[in-house]
Amino acid sequence: MKCNFTYSHYEEILSLFSSEGYHTVSYNSFVIGQSHQLILRHDIDFLTPSHLKMAAIEKRYGFQSVNHFLLTSEIYNVQSIALQKIISRLKEMGHLIGLHFDPVAIIPQKNLQETQQQFSELIKIAEQLIGKIDSYSFHRPAQNGSYLDYLPKNLSFIVPKCAYNDEFFKDIVYRSDSRREWRNKCICNEIQALKGKSIQLLI
Repeated sequence: MKCNFTYSHYEEILSLFSSEGYHTVSYNSFVIGQSHQLILRHDIDFLTPSHLKMAAIEKRYGFQSVNHFLLTSEIYNVQSIALQKIISRLKEMGHLIGLHFDPVAIIPQKNLQETQQQFSELIKIAEQLIGKIDSYSFHRPAQNGSYLDYLPKNLSFIVPKCAYNDEFFKDIVYRSDSRREWRNKCICNEIQALKGKSIQLLI
């Protein structure tokens, strides 16, 4: 099996998860302590035609992904007709939509609470533009230390589930192919060794 970023290898990865008895869950349907749960997440920094092809592959394997879109992207516009069609197609295939949030886009106010309130407004805008928000993630959290201010436990208002909540980020296995570089090794080499441990996979 050759490790690369191709559709065929992505199919091999999903096939391995399937053969090991994994099933995909959303952040809302995740059950703490249960094994063989796979949270399959995509943070959409750059939008290409390949995204729908990946979604179709996931559907073929009976897997559901969570797709987080930026509202403040300089690369794509969530209000464009083309992107609205992509979001609609993802929903038709049974996939979920979320918010990819860049803390840098928030304008600092007099105090932290007022600054955080802008995030609440951003979520409302997101739901108007792309529909119900399943969850949210942070854009480049390693570079944006301020993201901690936007974890649900640090907010005074109710927000959707966050991909960086401890139960998804620390208490289960977390793997990412950030910028097409696996921080450990390609996930295909780990799936059997997981022995059913639940995992969040950002890919």
